[in-house]
Amino acid sequence: MVDGREYVILLTNMPFSDLIGHERQAAYFGRVLEADTLAHAYALIGPQGVGKRALAAALAAAVLGIEVKKLGVHPDVIFLARPTDEKTGEKKRQIPLEQVRMACDRLALSAVSGRKVVIIDEADTLTTQAQNALLKTLEEPAGRALIFLLAEDRSRLLRTILSRSVPVTLSRVATAKIQQSLIERGYSEKVAEEAARRSLGRPGIALGLADADVLMDTRKRETSIRQFIQAPRSEKIKTIAALVKGDDAKSADGRQEWLLELCEILHLKLLAEPDAASALVPGLSAILDARESLRENGNVALSLERVALALP
Repeated sequence: MVDGREYVILLTNMPFSDLIGHERQAAYFGRVLEADTLAHAYALIGPQGVGKRALAAALAAAVLGIEVKKLGVHPDVIFLARPTDEKTGEKKRQIPLEQVRMACDRLALSAVSGRKVVIIDEADTLTTQAQNALLKTLEEPAGRALIFLLAEDRSRLLRTILSRSVPVTLSRVATAKIQQSLIERGYSEKVAEEAARRSLGRPGIALGLADADVLMDTRKRETSIRQFIQAPRSEKIKTIAALVKGDDAKSADGRQEWLLELCEILHLKLLAEPDAASALVPGLSAILDARESLRENGNVALSLERVALALP
């Protein structure tokens, strides 16, 4: 283990140096570590791909005194995420109670390094039972446990969970900053500009888009979605039906991603054409309602058809 000042050196020279943006949050954690006043639980709130996992990983590595790349094999690090359904090969909709119980049991064991770290990805998909099971650990953490709850939608976390965690919000990062960071990582100016622009302020998404194959697929999906927006209503309904059933049907996560991309394209269109607000806002509202309905296991076809009907 290392003391507080050594943590700050680690944060400056190793883990935090790889973060894109979030300087204010990094400075905050640097002060916390230097003063040795680290809380036992943090709720990192922000959009998908904004950098929650990167920040949690950087902090975990600093606390344990190791490199980020070694977190996956460290005996004191516990990762929780939505499990994969063995029958369908898709991720399940929620993180079940059993996973939380397993993590709590492991927390009760002695730590090799003197401290255990739990990182719960998509914590807003924990079942209510799983969140309640986590409460006891948050109230009385074993040893020097450090728990990170990564969530996109804080409203889906129980108030009691949030009250026992320190909330840290991660906002979208400036496009210019993401672009410059990609260039510093060796990407061409053209790729960096497009990836940063398409990421809508989310560094994790930008890093994925910087891959040539991913960028090409993204361009194809954008073209398809723009065609969907401009198509007659009858064609929109056919496209929706194909997303739900047939050879081109998308998984639950795929439908959520499609809705998110549709929302982003409409949002960009709204920014470029403010006078079109009256025509576009109902569609944006319908997309948000559909995403929520699908999270709650609502009727897929009906939820998506409402989006098609709300578009101009």
